[in-house]
This record gives sequence, C-alpha cells and structure tokens, in this order.
Amino acid sequence: MTCMIEAFIFDVDGTLADTYPLITRAFNGFAYKYLGRVLTMQELVSKFGPTESEIVGNMVRPEIRREAIEYYYRCYEDFHDGTRLYGGIPELLSELERREKKKAIFTGKGRRSTDITLDKLDIAHRFSPVVTGDDVNCPKPNPEGIITVIEKTGVAPHQTAMVGDHRSDILAGRAAGVFTIAALWHGYNNAALLDTKPDMAFNTPFEMLEWVKNGRGNL
Repeated sequence: MTCMIEAFIFDVDGTLADTYPLITRAFNGFAYKYLGRVLTMQELVSKFGPTESEIVGNMVRPEIRREAIEYYYRCYEDFHDGTRLYGGIPELLSELERREKKKAIFTGKGRRSTDITLDKLDIAHRFSPVVTGDDVNCPKPNPEGIITVIEKTGVAPHQTAMVGDHRSDILAGRAAGVFTIAALWHGYNNAALLDTKPDMAFNTPFEMLEWVKNGRGNL
C-alpha cells in the first residue's frame, strides 16, 4: 500500500470469534425441533447469506415462522457460553486503538444475533459503526454494507481495509474499492478464499498484529 489505512472493517463469524460451532448448534436445535432432523455443515453453509431470521423463516410454514425464529435466537443465546475471541484478536484490537485507527463491523448476521455476540464477548464498545445484514438490502458479496460503513466513518475507500474469512468478504471489499485482508485462521475452505486474490492474507491474528506493529502498508 502506498497510502495509510485509517479504518478496518471486520467480519464477525470466523474472523473475530469461532462462532461456527455455536451457529451449528443453534440451527440444529431449531432444525431438530421444527424439521425433525439436523443439518449437515455443507447444507448449513449453503444457506448462509441472508440473516438468520430469513434462513429460519424460509424453512418453516408461515404460520409458525415467528415461533421458530424466536426459538432459534433462544438457542443462539443459550449456547453462547464457551465462545471466545480468537487468540490474538484482543491484542490486535488494542494495537489498532493505540494507533487511533477506526474499527467497524460489517457482518451478514442479523442485528439481534450480532448484538448478542458482541455483548457476550464484551467488545460492542470497540466498534463503530456496526452494520449487519438487517441494515442492507443486498448481502455480501454486494458492497452495499461496506459502502455504508465508509459513509459513516468518513474514511476514503483507499484508506479502508476489509478483514474477513469468506470469499464474499473479499469480493465485497474489492467491489467497494477497499484493501482486502483474508483471515485464514478459521480454516474453512481457504483455497476458495485465496482464489479471490486478497491484497493480504494472514494465517493467525498474531501474524496480522505483527504486520500492524511493523508498520507495513504505512500503518
């Protein structure tokens, strides 16, 4: 980079915290009760994109939609204990704060589950703005959410970075004209993630932390 990155936009699931076991348990709690079966990981991942409310609502009859959605969120909150930030994320956030960088979130999660996760992990106060799947008309890889964050932070696209673990994060970032960083530490389908040709890729949050500390990219 030949310019200074002033704002970092983070995805949540698989980027800040390993929430996939939690999401799997919550969806399968719902699926077992309302569908009489459990979902395979492949089946579950194939449904990602819309918010959880939309996913659950589309899988049940209209007359029980509200009840099923409420049950999903109850499972999501009840099963949240044990979910932790990835090692190195607290240190990375602290270093960005020390350098007075803006930190924001754009996630495909709905507002309700995002708030639960950020509150449970005690990091809600560390990000502004927080843009969720409920705040946009078009999910990733559409750049709408990133553009919304840029408008709220007032930081130019070429001075903004998108950090995410899914190819849609990188594609959305590229479409929005921001610097893209692949979070390889979750490890789900990294080959597809790297195929999007992110500007940078890190195996662990600690690697990204060292990159920030060393002032790479004129940080």
